[in-house]
Parts: sequence; C-alpha cells; structure tokens
Amino acid sequence: MDLSNVKEVVIKGTNEIMVIISGMIDKSEVINKLSNEVTTIMINGEKIYGKDYITINVNDYVYAIYASSFFQVNTGMIDKLYDKVLEYAGSGRSLLDLYCGAGTIGIYLAKRFDYVKGVEANKDAVVSANKNKEINGINNIEFICEEVSNIEKIVEDVVVVDPPRHGLDKITREKIMLSDVGRIVYVSCNPMTLARDLNVLKDKYDVEEITLFDMFPNTSHVESVVKLVLKK
Repeated sequence: MDLSNVKEVVIKGTNEIMVIISGMIDKSEVINKLSNEVTTIMINGEKIYGKDYITINVNDYVYAIYASSFFQVNTGMIDKLYDKVLEYAGSGRSLLDLYCGAGTIGIYLAKRFDYVKGVEANKDAVVSANKNKEINGINNIEFICEEVSNIEKIVEDVVVVDPPRHGLDKITREKIMLSDVGRIVYVSCNPMTLARDLNVLKDKYDVEEITLFDMFPNTSHVESVVKLVLKK
C-alpha cells in the first residue's frame, strides 16, 4: 500500500476501530487491507467502509464516536475520571453540563438528577450527544447547540464545566459568579487556565478538593477535576 501521499492517520476505538486517513490513497486497496480488522474507514471526510460511528463502553454506558467526535484518548482512565466527577457532583434536582461535547459526562451523571441540560457549540458533537442519549435510553437529558457564553441565568443545583484548553470565557465566569449554584465540578486539561479561573471563582466558592488524572503518561499534560462549593 502506497502511503507516500498520506498526510495523517488517526485510529479511534477499543473493541470497535475507526481509521481516519487524510491524503491521497487508493480506496479499494485500503478496504481490501483493513476491512477484516476495523469497523469503519474514513478517507478525507468520506466514509468508504463500515458504520457511521463506532462505540466505546464506559462501565454501564455505551458511547457513539463519530469521526469528528472528541473523546478522551486514554480509554482505560475514562471511567475513573467520570466516577470522580460523579462523586463531586453528588445529586440534586437539576444539572447544567457546559461544554458538554458528545454528552458523555451528562449522561453518566443523569441517574443522580431529575433533569440534565447539556450546552455545546459544536453541531457535530450535539448530533453525537443525541445519539448517545438514544443508545443509553436516557430520557431526562436535553442537549442545546449554543455558545456557552450565550446561556441565560444559571438556576441549576450543580454545574459541570469541561472547557477546551483556553478555559472558561469571561462572560461564562461572570454568569457563574452571578448565580447561586451550590456545587461546581470543573474538569480541566490546562492547569494554567484552571488556575486563572479558580482565582476568580474563589471569591464565591471554596475549592474543596482537586484530583489529578494522568491521562497522557510520560508527558507534561495532566487532567484535573475540581470540586467547588458555594461559600456559607
């Protein structure tokens, strides 16, 4: 197989495998070589073999992963991270899941709340979230395709935030500070922006506990899960 004009190869999955190829390559040859080994093959954004998505199991949940979906690379650590978010979030009437992506955390926490709302700006991620809702038979969760900074007043009992590396935007920080939400669970992939945001939130919230997860062994990267509680 001639790989000289291939720019990038991405492999996703555990039991089911998706191969995503960018560049010039013979499609029929790729199918012939890989069809017995993988579930899905994508070339330059086009599915040439298999299903539209693959699935990954995390404890009792099944998540659909599309080519454009973000999912934690270290699948062996996901359940540990999600269990910690579940512990910190506790339970309540309502949960707001900001930057919810494919809805994986909100779905994982839905059993503890009467109602869950996930907010995500990426349209493809919201499609994935609704597919995950369907697969897992979760009826008390709703996903909204919207910029997080455009949300109305926060009235939920608990807020989970899992922002990209740039952290919370200024407007979202301000809306959290204007709310009376009892608990915040902050999932961060960037200690620098996490420290910046906590420096603002600490005026109204106590940082009760922080747990670190080594999602990328042998690198400088670390995932943080922080529990914040409204000051008494």
